[in-house]
Amino acid sequence: MAFLRAVDGSRWLRARKLAAQLPRLKEFATMTSRGGEVEDRLATLRQEVMLMARRLFVEDLRREQDAAAADSEHHRHRRGGGLMMKLSRLRPGSSTTLSAVQGPNGDVCHQPEDQVQALRQH
Repeated sequence: MAFLRAVDGSRWLRARKLAAQLPRLKEFATMTSRGGEVEDRLATLRQEVMLMARRLFVEDLRREQDAAAADSEHHRHRRGGGLMMKLSRLRPGSSTTLSAVQGPNGDVCHQPEDQVQALRQH
């Protein structure tokens, strides 16, 4: 994932360093730009990474279900939040920014300027 983020951000030196560390990414070790057949290989790599991430997420969910019977409600809630954060990172076009902040007087702020002010007062 870090390699794909580096490529998406045009950070070629970082992408090449990461590619040199993993056997699966060796073919991208000399990459300096996008386009042509590189795009096809990147698309294939992106699909493989997403499938692997989904598989790992399902494994985490299964472990969570197995452990849920023995844990307290507090631990289940915290672990579930972590899983939802991982899931939100897998969704295309998703964001992990704050959508609303409650101010000290109880008002809910939706505008970024109001959110900043509420966080400063906190």
